[in-house]
Amino acid sequence: MAGDLRYPHDLARKFVFRRGIIVALVGIAVGGVQADPTQVIVIPDTHLRACLNEKLGSSRPADADITATEASSITQLSCAAWGIEDLTGIEQLTVLARLELPGNAIADLSPLANMATLEEAVLDGNAVADISALRPLVERPIPLVFSALDQHVALGDVPVEVAIPSPLWDVHGLPIVPDTLENAAYHPDNATLTAASLGIGGGSWDTEHFSGSFTFTGAQPTRIISDALP
Repeated sequence: MAGDLRYPHDLARKFVFRRGIIVALVGIAVGGVQADPTQVIVIPDTHLRACLNEKLGSSRPADADITATEASSITQLSCAAWGIEDLTGIEQLTVLARLELPGNAIADLSPLANMATLEEAVLDGNAVADISALRPLVERPIPLVFSALDQHVALGDVPVEVAIPSPLWDVHGLPIVPDTLENAAYHPDNATLTAASLGIGGGSWDTEHFSGSFTFTGAQPTRIISDALP
């Protein structure tokens, strides 16, 4: 399902060289400890499992179980526009070096946080507002090269005139100040966002390697009514 994609930073140019260095470092770190090769890994997202099964063989059923041995054979994975929402289990791909997931509906990148062999990730066109899960990978000696542009984030209902924590966080765990806002105010002193009135609102941000837009609906704040008698 992958299309003709173009990635920034010449992601493929140094792939073989970088992969060799990182895999060597990981091999030293883990000291050869391996999981049970026959163990079936858990991939809750049926679309991710289907993409993995296609990678492992075109004749495999989309819902076939995937063993630890099979998962540890995958060094590159492309799942463009598969409808993937949940990356749980992808961390079992213990030698994965290149990952392409553009055009899906992924919001949570935490399963990628400890993937020591991952060198390159294309995450454009998903639903990520907080990319700080990648911090361990970009702050290591050989940093992850990634692109996470054109995110589309739906925040749902936001109570009017009630400050909520900012949904936008960069790869170093710092809050992102929106570049544009509609029906909302951003408070940089405490990194919070407030809906100004009832109805649709939103904003956008544009930082290096990470950009997108978000929408919300300004809603009546919930009132807490005491049961105590006057």
